[in-house]
Amino acid sequence: ARSRAEVLAQKAVVDQFKDRLAKTEIVAPYDGYIVTKDAEVGQWVNTGGAVAQIIALDRVLARVDVPESAISFIKPGDPGEAWIDALQRQAAGTVAHIIPRGDPAARTFPVEIEIANPQGLIKAGMFVRGKLPAGPVIQATVVPKDAVVRRGPMRVVFVIRGPAAFAEFVQTGLKKGDRVCVFGGVQPGDLV
Repeated sequence: ARSRAEVLAQKAVVDQFKDRLAKTEIVAPYDGYIVTKDAEVGQWVNTGGAVAQIIALDRVLARVDVPESAISFIKPGDPGEAWIDALQRQAAGTVAHIIPRGDPAARTFPVEIEIANPQGLIKAGMFVRGKLPAGPVIQATVVPKDAVVRRGPMRVVFVIRGPAAFAEFVQTGLKKGDRVCVFGGVQPGDLV
């Protein structure tokens, strides 16, 4: 009985050493890069204490400030784009988060666009400019911006009907790339 008790005591000591050994290893929750070390080898760390900061770059969050007048038109899952100055390229993504606390001085709200970054070209801290929905979805007639001609304070689009071209007065709306929305005498399908 005494020998069994000694064996059990030694097993308890071994289990205690195994538990201590398990606490000497910390496994990262994901693959990434260590950007700061907050502890050294052999240093005691409190439970939940910082050991290192790790970032993953396979997907990045581009944070852009959106004016409060446009924030109500954006929702998670919407498409978004970011222009990365350092890379001189545009990257498509989706809205991941809308931070509900804005900057009262600038009247803006942070929005995060999640972008796939499989090659790791986009680095943490790079400057980006975002492109997000800024108004309601509307049905509108769109023409090339070069089709709109200014005539003083008025804007005109020439529409070809039969053998002649007719001047149609229009009001312009939103622009995207080389296209502009027009409201007035131009109908969908008109040759301008």
